[in-house]
Amino acid sequence: MTAIMADLWEHSEKLLQQEMQLALSELDVRLDKSKTVLRRAAISGGLMHAAYLSTLATLVLILSEFLRPWLAAFLVAAGASAAAYVFVQLGKKAADEAKQPSQPTDRFRAPGQTAHS
Repeated sequence: MTAIMADLWEHSEKLLQQEMQLALSELDVRLDKSKTVLRRAAISGGLMHAAYLSTLATLVLILSEFLRPWLAAFLVAAGASAAAYVFVQLGKKAADEAKQPSQPTDRFRAPGQTAHS
């Protein structure tokens, strides 16, 4: 009986070690995938930022044909700032809503139970 328990202990220990190695290798794979995704996102973000700035410069040049250059630059900057402000406010609103606990709906209440009971 002691030999069986010793065998069981050894196999259990070996199995646990193998499971831990498997879990660590899975985490390594996930970490590598996450790094790749983050690198691509950073590169994409940089390229999008460059495209955005180029678009703003193009708008300034187009408006400069009809307005004084400083006024064209000011109007484009003001428009971009206003758009950024709107997006920041929308983001704050979405973050605040995400923090609020959701209210239970009627389908989750017991029959005869009201919202305040």
